[in-house]
Amino acid sequence: MKQRSHPTRLGSFLICVLVCLLVSISLIATSIQISMRSRRECTQSRIMRQTSLLVDAGFSRAIEQLEADDEYRGETWKPTISTLGLDGISVEIEASSAQASSSRNDLQVTVIARIGSEKTSNVSTQLTRTFTIQRPEALNAEVNSCPF
Repeated sequence: MKQRSHPTRLGSFLICVLVCLLVSISLIATSIQISMRSRRECTQSRIMRQTSLLVDAGFSRAIEQLEADDEYRGETWKPTISTLGLDGISVEIEASSAQASSSRNDLQVTVIARIGSEKTSNVSTQLTRTFTIQRPEALNAEVNSCPF
């Protein structure tokens, strides 16, 4: 008499092991995919934050330049920020008379910040903001003529 129970149990056990292996590989692949997506989103968020900070720095630079020189009309500023590990950082500043304003003392300052270039980097961001401000000399005249 021959017993055939062992080969059947061995085949069932092998199928169970293969199914468990397939499930664990699927879980690991999903975890890696989620991790890589989170890393990309984090990097993109960090670069967008840096671009926003560059716009703020460009606006501050424009105010300083306008206080120092009445004829300042803008520049392309290329700050060197080696700690970011990014290339193609530039800030374009343009100051002009505000067209929609009723006061001739108003200036329109447009700041365009760029990080990365589409040719050399896989991440490229650009942010543009326009501010309307009073000319620094007009602001100083108002402060000096204040009766308080």
